[in-house]
Amino acid sequence: MLKELRNIPTHFEFFKSEEIPIGRDCYLISSDNEELIQSIWIGWLNNFDEQTWVHPNNIVETIPCWIHTTNAQFISLSFMIDYKNRFHSANILLPRNLFKASFLPFTAEKKPYILVDSLWFKKLKSQSYSMYCIIDFIGIRNIIAEYGQIPSDTINEIQIICSEFSNENRNFQLILLADNILIKSKWKIAEDDKYNPEKFIRSIINMVSHIEKRTKIKSYSIFTQGANYVNEDEIDPIVNNNNLVCIPSISSPFIESFEIDSNVRESIRNKEILPKSLYIESSLYFSMKRNYYDSEEPDWLIKRNFNSKKNLREIEYLAINNDEFEILIK
Repeated sequence: MLKELRNIPTHFEFFKSEEIPIGRDCYLISSDNEELIQSIWIGWLNNFDEQTWVHPNNIVETIPCWIHTTNAQFISLSFMIDYKNRFHSANILLPRNLFKASFLPFTAEKKPYILVDSLWFKKLKSQSYSMYCIIDFIGIRNIIAEYGQIPSDTINEIQIICSEFSNENRNFQLILLADNILIKSKWKIAEDDKYNPEKFIRSIINMVSHIEKRTKIKSYSIFTQGANYVNEDEIDPIVNNNNLVCIPSISSPFIESFEIDSNVRESIRNKEILPKSLYIESSLYFSMKRNYYDSEEPDWLIKRNFNSKKNLREIEYLAINNDEFEILIK
């Protein structure tokens, strides 16, 4: 692709997929725009007129992104969803076979362009994304050690509270297990009014508070958000089956939830942090309406990070309590 530009190495540097600069801002572009962007840059070389020449970014749709890592199968990146109303980005894996080309003009431009498969580019805007919460109950082993099982009235009480929560939040999907609750909220970029992480987290804090008050069982919650790798709009609904529950998601945030949980447990065992009630992945936190910019955040705010083998990037999360959440978030 972009043969004419490749023939001018004095003005354009090209990168193979494994050579794309890591930890650097880039632009995603649809491969549909190959001829257009090439003609614009050739025009810049052959007949540059600052009065008439228009930068490609003002003609071709671009999506700001950030490259984390690459391997034989994927390019791990974050792309910007919204920077006007929220600083909202999502993490996603770009399959290597859908990468088409990457180049950097030798101008004042410092951000490489990455041409990707046109269908994959379009799906960034049309596909479903999700917020996840995993609630893990604390002290279940102690309850079993005392009673030999989890008392039925305890489970019944939790079921009642979860049922009330589900009826009040029809956009959420909820699965209740004996010692865990999984909650998922689905949204699309075009439906940005459905993306409300502040409400999502506060409603779950409220539900968890009711569970603790009525059962005396404490818990902690892990929150993540990002892309799904299943087109849920094309999944047929389950018909005439009352004993099958399906949440058709294969997603980065779902995997991240369990990785964060593992890191939290290890950090607490090693006495690196004290137990908290909320663990929030950083891209979700940054997308919320905050009271503090990074440089102004309180000294007590705990941020942890670790390298994810499954998502091919560093994961950062906040470890905070409910009252600290209210201080941080509008």
